[in-house]
Amino acid sequence: MRFYLLLHFAVLLWGLTAILGKVIQLSPVPMMWWRTFITASGLGIILIFKNKSFKLPLPINQYLKKMALIGFLIAVHWLLFYASIKVSNASVCLAGFGTGTLFTALLEPLIDKKQLQWQEIVISIWVMIAVYVLAQADISMLLGLMLSASSAFFSSLFTILNKKLAPLYSPFVISFYEMLFACLVLTLFLPITLWYEKTSFLPPSLTNWGYLMILSLFCTIVAFSISVFVVRRLSAFMVTLTTNLEPVYGILMAYFLFPETERMSVHFYLGAVMLISSVLIYTYLKEQFAFK
Repeated sequence: MRFYLLLHFAVLLWGLTAILGKVIQLSPVPMMWWRTFITASGLGIILIFKNKSFKLPLPINQYLKKMALIGFLIAVHWLLFYASIKVSNASVCLAGFGTGTLFTALLEPLIDKKQLQWQEIVISIWVMIAVYVLAQADISMLLGLMLSASSAFFSSLFTILNKKLAPLYSPFVISFYEMLFACLVLTLFLPITLWYEKTSFLPPSLTNWGYLMILSLFCTIVAFSISVFVVRRLSAFMVTLTTNLEPVYGILMAYFLFPETERMSVHFYLGAVMLISSVLIYTYLKEQFAFK
């Protein structure tokens, strides 16, 4: 139960990222660059303060390649996610991102060479329907849907790969290297973005810096490290399934923080109930049928 509660706390922090993304006055690429840079720096300071080693076991190149790959997947996931919002809207993006559960259900047995469970496929389809109802997605906005579904694919993939690394190192060490490599990947996009969008690289005010620090230190360091920690005990499918509650938490927080602009419809309540029930159903089936 402790691991489930920790995972939900991490998802709650991830839900806050949507709120912070709304108030931070930066375009997606510079905002994500600062997020990964501050996060990697913060994790590095924590490791130094706790007198933890940055050293990886031999062969070092092999483990660095794995973390570099995951860092790349994280960067691509964020880029596609925010690109989906830009070309369509948040509802379409959320609907497409709900496919992550299905991707994990298909990819995890393939990568781990396990038998595919029919329960996971059924729940994946249920979650996709729930997120669609919640988001009231406009399927006609096909490009946005494809981008967010692609983002969900990369998110599922790095979750599965993180499960393989989680037993080997401290979550802070794993997160440090992955955020560092994600920052390096985003650095490649910065010059093109700043030139094409004619946008600012620095946050325009101290308030924005404060929001950016919250986004980086709490919504990324704490949440990401918790997710790496709990994936040692929970399946990647369960982690991805629970992250589908992120829009529920995010919309609830938006409602209380911006009551004048946020209004929830019947679709929200129906979708929220379906999402929450999917987590409960999965937990029940996991115990009854003893699948992982």
